[in-house]
Amino acid sequence: MPSRTGGGGGAGVQLGVQLNDMFGVYYSGTGAIGVAGSSGATGSGASAGAFVYNSVMGDVTLANILQLGLGPSLDTLAFGSSDVSTSGSQATALGGTYFGVQTRVGIAVGGSKPGRHGRFMLGLEVHPTFASGIVPISAFLTIGGGSF
Repeated sequence: MPSRTGGGGGAGVQLGVQLNDMFGVYYSGTGAIGVAGSSGATGSGASAGAFVYNSVMGDVTLANILQLGLGPSLDTLAFGSSDVSTSGSQATALGGTYFGVQTRVGIAVGGSKPGRHGRFMLGLEVHPTFASGIVPISAFLTIGGGSF
């Protein structure tokens, strides 16, 4: 079966407090959808899913630029996949609310001190969800702005 190709997208929000120049605590909510499909000489398949992550993050800002965050999450997932090939067919479905972990590494560019200027932010977020004996992992490149 050929590899699946597709796309997806989503949006997120972070709201919280900066406790001092180094430590912050915030809510991080993310929602996204995605679809993928494949076809080849031996069969075809399709997948679609949606999720909402609700995380509470602790964040450390080092050298006033590097951000490291980690926290627990309550994740709601809905996913379906189907494959049909010359050797048979298979369908998979997953839905419900599960425990997850949100991790974040980012850089904040602009401003010299937290709380004094807006910041342009780039990040990488990796999020495993512990769902019914499987562990789907999402990875996102994020861009945004903030003031802290």
